[in-house]
Amino acid sequence: MLQLPAMDRKNRRSRSKKHRHDRSYTLMLVAGDSGGRSHTLHLSFILAQILAFVAFAAVVAVICYIIYTSMTISSMRDVIERQSAQIAEGRQAADDAAIENERLKAQLDQLSLTLSQKLMEEEARTAAEDEEKLPVGVPVTGTATIINTYDDPDSTVVPGKAQEGEEATQGDHIVVFKPETGSIITASGAGVVESVAADAKYGGRISIDHGNGYVSIYRNSGTPLVREGEEVHRGDVLYTVGEDDQLLGYQIKQDGEFIDAETMLEING
Repeated sequence: MLQLPAMDRKNRRSRSKKHRHDRSYTLMLVAGDSGGRSHTLHLSFILAQILAFVAFAAVVAVICYIIYTSMTISSMRDVIERQSAQIAEGRQAADDAAIENERLKAQLDQLSLTLSQKLMEEEARTAAEDEEKLPVGVPVTGTATIINTYDDPDSTVVPGKAQEGEEATQGDHIVVFKPETGSIITASGAGVVESVAADAKYGGRISIDHGNGYVSIYRNSGTPLVREGEEVHRGDVLYTVGEDDQLLGYQIKQDGEFIDAETMLEING
């Protein structure tokens, strides 16, 4: 085998490295004119590597940008879809709320109408009860004569039995009815029987408290048909008129004072 001297081998490696470092690239540019002129550009090895790296980096950057843009667009699309779904849900919720609001409004209107009707009915009922409590009814049925006079507590004369000219001119107001036999003495208004007692002049007395400041008094010698504490309505029977008790002394107190009972009857016909 042929062996080269050590010096020759060293020189050969040195020349090989030199040749590698002296490598260069030639870039030829051809102009597109009719003359067919061309230009050449010589690039060193290092510059060519730099340019290649820059080009590679640019390509990678473009690819990354494209990928980032695609991801951003996809993410924005997802966001838009979610927002669109939320908007649709919000609109549906708003529509449902509007429907519910209309339903509640209708219910409120119905409740208001019902309440108004009940208030009107209650007012009418209260007015009817208040009107029924007023002692304005005629306390006897059938035909009867009427004497509007006074009851003198100090006199023994029974009003309604006195002869003409003997009637009292002072005392408590009293209206004396002389009904026919078989007539009925009734309550002139609704209330509660305050008392059923004896009466020195007429034989018996029924007092009815109407709860509005009025108390009506019925004086007759017949048998009382109600008891103390009993609730009565206008027209309820208090006495029946027989042959021996054809006289009714009727009085009204207002806030504890006797008033002209006939005035009450006149106001209400």
